[in-house]
Amino acid sequence: MQEFQDWEVCRSILESLPVGLCVVDLQKRVVFWSKGAERITGYLRHEVVGRDCLSNTLPHCDKIKSQPCPANCPIDSAVRAAQPVEGTGFIHHKNGHRMQLLFAAVPIHNAHGSIIGVAKSFDDQRLPVDPEHREETLKLSGLVDEVTGLPNHAMMRSYLRESLATFTELHVPFAIVHVRVDGLDHFRSNFGQRAATSILRAITQTLVTALWKTDLVGRWADDRLLVILNGCTENAVQSVCRRLSGLLADDGIEWWGEIRSLAVSLGQTSARLEDTVELLLLRAEHSLEQNSLALPASAGESSGN
Repeated sequence: MQEFQDWEVCRSILESLPVGLCVVDLQKRVVFWSKGAERITGYLRHEVVGRDCLSNTLPHCDKIKSQPCPANCPIDSAVRAAQPVEGTGFIHHKNGHRMQLLFAAVPIHNAHGSIIGVAKSFDDQRLPVDPEHREETLKLSGLVDEVTGLPNHAMMRSYLRESLATFTELHVPFAIVHVRVDGLDHFRSNFGQRAATSILRAITQTLVTALWKTDLVGRWADDRLLVILNGCTENAVQSVCRRLSGLLADDGIEWWGEIRSLAVSLGQTSARLEDTVELLLLRAEHSLEQNSLALPASAGESSGN
């Protein structure tokens, strides 16, 4: 038992945990940041410790935007209730994409029983990487987009035909979302190919982590992505698109000391019994154009800290 009273032993135990772990004081300054937290968020310890937790967008918000700190912030809730708080929240990864995590916030007491801070754990809910995953087979077959790592145009068209056949035979509903990254060519001209690749990857990662495991996301064209929502009804696709729009609106990458972002437009449609692949795609494209016309004009790129 004596060994476990040594702080270094306790620290090594905390560092070995696969989940992310951080500790904040009552001023919400980060005082501890584990290796698991580094892995999940992309932020290294020296970039986080000593800073306000909001400056690193910790996963403690159930809203799309994490600033200003909401009234139901789990850190505040844990302090007020003097008991653990659990839930889900979004985090803005250092690479720019958004991801949803499970978290738990536990108040920390000193020897006199007073709360002096909060320990927070968070889990990225990702499955272990399978070295024999079908992605390797797709790469060898030339069916994976090299920039995003997603299924390419040919593979997504095949998935569409398969989904439509299942819908026709078994009436399993599905919907598609056509995603356009507005101003990607202009962004590439201004900041270069590496920046364009980084922001495209951030957007695709946000989509992948925001959808169900049964859904599919693929690269459709240079500035286009296609999402297949399996089991999604006509009523549900609207709410899915609203949620995706909110998440994608907060995507951005740090480039030359500034946050760079691009607007993203979405068009959607649900499968109908008389549909062909071309009809389905045509309706999604029409929806995309209609939604773009309904939005205020945008410069397509923004910066800020």
